[in-house]
Amino acid sequence: MVPFVFPLQTYYLYKMGPFEHPWWYTVLIASMHIVGYWMFDTANSQKDYFRERKGEEVPKGFPRLPWDELHDPKYIPTERGTKLLISGWWKYARHMNYTGDLLMSWAWGLICGTSSYFPFAYTTYLTPLLLHRERRDDRD
Repeated sequence: MVPFVFPLQTYYLYKMGPFEHPWWYTVLIASMHIVGYWMFDTANSQKDYFRERKGEEVPKGFPRLPWDELHDPKYIPTERGTKLLISGWWKYARHMNYTGDLLMSWAWGLICGTSSYFPFAYTTYLTPLLLHRERRDDRD
């Protein structure tokens, strides 16, 4: 289902024709998307580096953004014997990568305007999915 949901905003803009936003709105939405991508990418990179096992290469993504690697990460041990990261983005919330994901999905919908629900279908799908994952992860 997800591959069919990603292009919905582009399809909406194609069918509805060109329209313009005020410059400040476009800058606001573009900034929202850039911040969301930065949060998503760097939070996932911090998690990847933290989980790195000795002798294994951390998967290289494109691009590696600033603040992607923690050099002396802090953690707390859990009852299951795992380590819970409490440095970087992870000191603010357990799932900052989800926050970045949601910011990007809202930006994709909002750039299409607010006259239709259609551009927000992905956001409507993603929000409950990530909330469920977050609750599931906290339960385990």
